Formats: sequence, structure tokens, C-alpha cells
Amino acid sequence: MSLEQEVPFEKEEGYQYIIGFREITPKENNFGIPLVDVVLTSQNVEINSLKTLNKFIAIILEFLKNNDVVIYYYCDTAPIKIRPN
Repeated sequence: MSLEQEVPFEKEEGYQYIIGFREITPKENNFGIPLVDVVLTSQNVEINSLKTLNKFIAIILEFLKNNDVVIYYYCDTAPIKIRPN
């Protein structure tokens, strides 16, 4: 199974997302297993619900379950918008 994957999904509200996995292992690393970058892309998303965040987590956990890798990710400074209800 390739470590290069894109997992698209759409929520009930019509928002579309892609979670991308890409191997970024340098020639030498101390882990002994591949290092994989995780990128979430979306457009025009006003608010993410907890249900959406749980979907993100489920996709990443499924990838980890099927692959022996170290996940690398970083967050930007954009605020996470969650509905009050």
C-alpha cells in the first residue's frame, strides 16, 4: 500500500475536504520507519462541527492502523471555529 494517499469527503452541510498523506522521510532518520506529513485542505468552510473534527480523527487513525509510520503535522494560526451548539 502506498503511503501517498488523498482521502476526500463531504459533510452534510456541503463542505468538501481532502486529507492528504505524503511520505517525507529524509535519507536518514532516527525512527527506523517512514515519516508521513498530513495535510487537510478545504475551501470556504465557515464552521467545523465536532462531528467533522471526529471524521478527521477517524481518517487519520485508520491510516495509522494500516501503516507503520510516524505522523508529522503542524497547525497554522487560523482560529478553529466551532458552533456553540
